[in-house]
Amino acid sequence: MAILTYTSERNGFGVTYDGAWITHVDDPADPRLSAAWAAHIPAPIAGSVLFLPRGAAATDVALGRAPSQLITTDHAPVAPKTLSTWDWDEVTRAHAGPFLERTGIAALEATAIYWRGFPVLQLSAIPSGDGDEASRACPAPIEVLGTLSTPAQTFSSLLTMPLEAVEEWGARFQVLMDGFYLVPIEREGRVRTGHQYVRSVHVQARDLRDDLAAR
Repeated sequence: MAILTYTSERNGFGVTYDGAWITHVDDPADPRLSAAWAAHIPAPIAGSVLFLPRGAAATDVALGRAPSQLITTDHAPVAPKTLSTWDWDEVTRAHAGPFLERTGIAALEATAIYWRGFPVLQLSAIPSGDGDEASRACPAPIEVLGTLSTPAQTFSSLLTMPLEAVEEWGARFQVLMDGFYLVPIEREGRVRTGHQYVRSVHVQARDLRDDLAAR
């Protein structure tokens, strides 16, 4: 393991990761960054960096054949009042609907936690294995979308990983996400360690549509 550090003062975050296996791309002109599934992130993108296996090509990223982690920021401050009166039901509805639509998945798991005192919503879209023979032979990759809301800006993270790559690459990308930090570090406030679990709910696209129609 060769631990490397990526830091972006402009985008307000840093990451430590295993450089023996993973590299990063933040040049907008690099085709690998252009191939990332940014359209699946239902938020404005003002800055981004892509982490992917060394040697992975743009076509591997575009087709979901290679695991990748896209981290973005919107550079938009979140009002302190919004953070102090956080409504998990409303936030889940607002994020789950567009993500379900963009991934084409019928259902997902929505997990809510507090990271260093800031709210994080994680949406996990895992293919069911149902469908026709062609889709079972070439299943869609796992997609996990995380949003971290802070007073300075909101960060989004999209992990895309083929099912067959989970055993080999899952732990390596978990190390990457465990190594995420804010820049400057003082933005993390007084709660510097640990996660506070809030809840996990199953969200179906059909139920979400019915809920919105009834409003």
